[in-house]
Amino acid sequence: MEYCKNMTDLIEHMKREESNLIAYRYFREGSNHEVTYHFLVEKVEKIASWMNQNWGERNVIAIFGETTYEWMATYLGIMTSNNIAVILDNKLIQEQKERILNELEVDYVFHDSLDIGQKYSIRLHCSKVKDIFHIIDFVEEDREDFEKIQIKVNEDDVAQYIFTSGSTGKSKVAAFSYKNVASIVQIRQASFVEEHDVVLSALPIHHCFELGTQLSELYYGATICINQSRDKVIEDLKYYEPMLMNLVPLQIDEILRSFRLWCKEQEINPEDQKMNEKQKERFHEKFGRRLCRIHSGGAPLNGKLVLEMSYYGIQIINGYGMTEMCGHICNNIHTLEKPSAVGIPFRNDVVIKIAPDQEILIKGPNLMLGYRNMDRSEAFTEDGFLKTGDLGCIDEDGDLHIIGRKKNIILLSNGENVYPEELEALLKGIEGVLQVSVFEWENQITALIYPDSTLNHEKIKEGVTGLNKKLAAYKRITKVYFREKPFPKTGSSKIDKNQLIEEFKKANLTKYVPLNSEEEKLIAKTISQVLVCDELIGALDNFFALGGNSLTALAVAAKLEINPQMLYEHPNVRDLAKAVEQKKSDILQDESYVNDLITHTKYSVNEKEIKNILLTGATGYLGAHILQELVRKDNVRVYCLVRSKSKIEKVYQYYFGEVLPNRVVLVTGDIGKERMGITSELYDNMVNKIDTVIHAAANVHHVGDSEAFMNTNYYGTKRIIEFCKQADAVLHFASSYVSSGFAVVPIHSDVSVFTEQMLYIGQDYKQNIYAHTKYLSEVEILKEREKGLKANIYRMGCLTSRRKDGVFQINREENGLLKRLRGALKLRVFQENMKWTPVDFTAVDECADAFVRLIFSGKVNHIYHMFNPNTVTMKEIGELYGVNIQSVSEKEFHEKVRKQLDDEEIATLSFYTEMIACSKPLRIDNKETVEELKKLGFEWGISTKEYIQGFIG
Repeated sequence: MEYCKNMTDLIEHMKREESNLIAYRYFREGSNHEVTYHFLVEKVEKIASWMNQNWGERNVIAIFGETTYEWMATYLGIMTSNNIAVILDNKLIQEQKERILNELEVDYVFHDSLDIGQKYSIRLHCSKVKDIFHIIDFVEEDREDFEKIQIKVNEDDVAQYIFTSGSTGKSKVAAFSYKNVASIVQIRQASFVEEHDVVLSALPIHHCFELGTQLSELYYGATICINQSRDKVIEDLKYYEPMLMNLVPLQIDEILRSFRLWCKEQEINPEDQKMNEKQKERFHEKFGRRLCRIHSGGAPLNGKLVLEMSYYGIQIINGYGMTEMCGHICNNIHTLEKPSAVGIPFRNDVVIKIAPDQEILIKGPNLMLGYRNMDRSEAFTEDGFLKTGDLGCIDEDGDLHIIGRKKNIILLSNGENVYPEELEALLKGIEGVLQVSVFEWENQITALIYPDSTLNHEKIKEGVTGLNKKLAAYKRITKVYFREKPFPKTGSSKIDKNQLIEEFKKANLTKYVPLNSEEEKLIAKTISQVLVCDELIGALDNFFALGGNSLTALAVAAKLEINPQMLYEHPNVRDLAKAVEQKKSDILQDESYVNDLITHTKYSVNEKEIKNILLTGATGYLGAHILQELVRKDNVRVYCLVRSKSKIEKVYQYYFGEVLPNRVVLVTGDIGKERMGITSELYDNMVNKIDTVIHAAANVHHVGDSEAFMNTNYYGTKRIIEFCKQADAVLHFASSYVSSGFAVVPIHSDVSVFTEQMLYIGQDYKQNIYAHTKYLSEVEILKEREKGLKANIYRMGCLTSRRKDGVFQINREENGLLKRLRGALKLRVFQENMKWTPVDFTAVDECADAFVRLIFSGKVNHIYHMFNPNTVTMKEIGELYGVNIQSVSEKEFHEKVRKQLDDEEIATLSFYTEMIACSKPLRIDNKETVEELKKLGFEWGISTKEYIQGFIG
């Protein structure tokens, strides 16, 4: 048999004699679409020629997105233009994508879901990336007049990179040649596809198993129907009537659950030998008439699924593959007779042998070239076989059986591999972790830790929580246990994992611990309600291990009327209960003296001409716009304190389409460090020059590491104050009306209107770390004003998109206001207590304009409320969209929310609602500020329908 030698051979083979043969079918925008082989091949050839003529050869090109024909056309275009494809998982978080783009020095990026902020972030952090393209737009571009050219490709050159956890446990980059990839397009015996056969694609395209199989299906002329979504597999089975599907075991089980439910409704007993003809007819009407085969891969297959699926006349073919082998090694056409076997090699020239220690060793034309920038000896034997890390045996018929995992790989039922060694290495980086072992326990990724006895266990758990935020969802550690003595070791001084797990089982650390106090019961009940948790919550259960996150932490904290930070510091029920009891015994101190500091301070006028300004936070949304207002002033030089000079240059270019003017001086430093992180010489030099300081840098989240918040927001402000005192400079401090406690914390007073002449109104500010640090910073400034510091405080409202053109912040997806407004429009209800929280659309360009006007007015020792008084209610926002957003009770609101908590925007609305519920009705007044601005010729704009819809989207 002559095999396909390279990707050009595949394209030539795809040129069918039947010009209208369908390659892909798919739903988009409510209708079904078809793409012929002729159309697909023409697209691929023109894309390849365009890439080659415009970019040249051997560029590194990343591609990530959902399964579409456009994805495949782009991929094949890269592969046949003598360029290198980098195949990425579309579910990777932004930080992971950017790390990979940098590591592989990617030149171009193709995507289907990046928003403007994410694309800008890539341009900001990935200097090698030349351009970013939307996959569908790129493929649909008209290239009718573009000439196709012949492109020569060396079949042994690197063709693609794929990230894999690898056989040794660390994330690696597997490199493949064009020949490697081409060798999998003819999958012997398990393909069974011919021209006109219909297959349903229900796995993500980046999955090696799916990608390799699709290439094979295109080679043989099948029609690939793209599944709409995971919850529409049954619907697509009926519509497309495929003969074949490629699935992981978890998906097979999901389909069988639908089959079982149907049998129950039809009063059919699946334990009978077979269905009668009438039952078969009804079954086929429901689930399609032609499905007869499912290829299973990506994870171990339970033999029970094979037997159960056979009742419905569907054969499961079990398989075995690895990323390092382009996803394909073996398949078993006799799965029903041998459900535990993974079969024989898919090609005659794929060789399998068993090492003396039972490790499976493999060699073949589809075996990767190696791991990028790594020594081959780690993954290969001396004679070139891949060390799979799996243990197995070969029976008398030549079928391979997997009997274990040499490297203790945790293989999840969705086909994802989790390597304990990778997680253990990361956990060892957490302070206080002396020894750690990661394993699967009760279907969860579990970490057992031997800690430093001098460190609090909760501190280590905080480290685990922080680590989880950086990991893909399927890799997150959901259970953490501690051991009081060192781990047992083998004779060779290695950790004896088997003995360790046995001791862990005997210790019975996972048993349910009953709830004792009423406080524990209340906390457990609240967590259960917010997380919609069915399992019994015990006194030692960890909120984050149960599935909690920063959003749900806010919701739980609001219901319990505690600081969300307490959940991070005391995540288990019993410890949190003790902390809450302690909090209840604390008496809220009366700090009304701070209001006297405001009224006692005399207003004054800055007689000095403003020439040299120090600005912090210039890379932020408000800071960047303040900077632009400043550079419009004649004879003013602005010194920007930044951590990254390249970042501010890119931010300024993004917002204003301009390079930084010469009158902007970039000073590399950090307000989180002593003397702002700059040299003594430069610091002293600036003390002698600066006459005005605008402090706009801050951490604006509502939860997180309290020390980090305090260092940036509070101590950073103290460092700025010290600089102002030495330089005799006027300070302009960008605060927030959140310092009032408005809508975020309980307020214990009868105050109903918060004016510029107030600060303390009985707000329990310690319950919100952001409000806490802003409040403390304002108090510090007020105290120093008593001693002679000249300073204005500007309390900002909700910053929204620019009035003039609608441009919004780079990290748009992180904006809480935007999320909760979109959540309300989706949910179509809001809780009654939100009636008293109208939305101020404070356009950032207007805010920056007003801010700078007040600075140059020369008035000192004022407090201004910087928000648009032309507010809008939630109901009015709904009316703009033709949506009737109703006010409902707390109970009705939560019933609606619980059904849609997986929607991030609805979850955001929920936790803001919980925060508002713990506060009290309060009106923030800014009449004095509005009047002052009118004198300066400034008035706030009216938020029109077009503006609001432009902001919300």
